Amino acid sequence: MNSTQTDYPYMSGQNQGNTDPTAIMGRRIGAYVIDVGLATAVTLAVGFAALLVAFFQLATVEDVVDNATAIRICDEYNTFASTDICIPLGTEVLVLEQEQYGPLWSTTLIWTALSAVIFGLLNHVLLGWLAGGSLGKLMLGLRVVDNATFKKARFLKHLFRHVLWIVDNIPAIFPLVGLICGLTSKGHRRVGDMAAKTLVVRKEHLGKPVLVTGVNDAAMISVMQIPQAWGPPRQQPPSLASTPTVAEPVPVEAVSPSPYAPPTEPSAEPEGQSETPTKSTIETPEPTETRPELATEQQTSTPDQASQPGVDEPMWDEARQAYIQWDPQLEAWMEWSDTQGRWIPISV
Repeated sequence: MNSTQTDYPYMSGQNQGNTDPTAIMGRRIGAYVIDVGLATAVTLAVGFAALLVAFFQLATVEDVVDNATAIRICDEYNTFASTDICIPLGTEVLVLEQEQYGPLWSTTLIWTALSAVIFGLLNHVLLGWLAGGSLGKLMLGLRVVDNATFKKARFLKHLFRHVLWIVDNIPAIFPLVGLICGLTSKGHRRVGDMAAKTLVVRKEHLGKPVLVTGVNDAAMISVMQIPQAWGPPRQQPPSLASTPTVAEPVPVEAVSPSPYAPPTEPSAEPEGQSETPTKSTIETPEPTETRPELATEQQTSTPDQASQPGVDEPMWDEARQAYIQWDPQLEAWMEWSDTQGRWIPISV
């Protein structure tokens, strides 16, 4: 491989014409706004419901003759500038005394905070684990994946990255830490992603590992199961008419004839002569000292890297319409798959 070519073929934005699957901060900000909006709506609804329930539980109820009487009683409360809350309700008057304000607001705040926590766990953790992302991410075509396999992140990873919103959301009114990390870090990761080893990518990349330099370099080589970071050459080489395939291995006999060739049939002899060949008629060639070593070396060696195409760098095969490369560790020819985005054993 050319020493100047250091990029992996499946690296985002390199050789394949793809863009970085993690360069989606615009969508992520949009998903964040959607999730915050949904969370706010849910918590406000729960908080208002908790306020009403607590008010009716803590307020004193007084029965009156009619609604006009109830209104007159509440007007008297307002006239005397009472700090109590009076609400006319048909033939009843609800009065919440000042001493009950504390329990009213504490109950409301508890239920509001609890609803926010539950909604966050359901939306970001449970739904993220089952579907690959929160409601906002799903609506905008994003997924949270493991940075090595690009499969949906596990439950604990979603939980870990969600808990670390405590850090990313600093200051509380705006996620400044998460935004700065997402814009400047490799793989556009916030603190939660760095700790949980996750990435946020487009849904099209789900299950299709892509190298993100500085994030999953070592893991990608293991996942792709290739010994080297091969990539298609900068210039297209000529077609390979005689490239060995898996179904057509190069026999040793084709490389070099056996040093112990079988004796040739004797030519026809005049009648009466003995049919049994004499020692002087057929002579077995004496093997040289180097031929057994040459035969052994030819049987156990891989294709000559100096003469075989596709060894020093990938070569273009017109028949397969794909790049091919000899893998010295697997001792097999590999071809580049555009659909899978990796090197695979050569197809017959």
